[in-house]
Amino acid sequence: MQLHLELRERMEQECQGVPFHDLKHASDNLSACYRAETRPHSGGKLRPLAYAVTRMPATIAAIHAVLGELTVRLPSLSAPSSILDLGAGTGASWWALPDSWRGATVRMIESDQSMLALGRTLTPGASWEHGDLRTRRDPSDVVLLSYSLKESGADV
Repeated sequence: MQLHLELRERMEQECQGVPFHDLKHASDNLSACYRAETRPHSGGKLRPLAYAVTRMPATIAAIHAVLGELTVRLPSLSAPSSILDLGAGTGASWWALPDSWRGATVRMIESDQSMLALGRTLTPGASWEHGDLRTRRDPSDVVLLSYSLKESGADV
């Protein structure tokens, strides 16, 4: 799956002026946290940017594959009117939506302010809110959690 041109351009814009070494270091730290199964610590703008550059493309592909299979298995979801992404990160789900879902209202909920800030920049047309997925009970046709359950801890 090719990365959308608009997303690539938005990522490149965000990376302007960021030394490659700093981005690589942030990416290495992020990978170390994932391997150790610990929650990544706040790294200002660098951590979400490192995530977007190194992990978001694979996340988009994984979500796209799952949503494609979901539309095959549940044809009634071929064109939902509302989508809620709990733990939206930098907005990978926005870019993974099937074409038939593009008319839906998409609400992105993210608890990490730095991820939310970058997500707003990377996802045109999505509505973003700061919030905790553990306390949200918003009705929607489709609710996405992607990798959020694992990262949120056992009390979800």
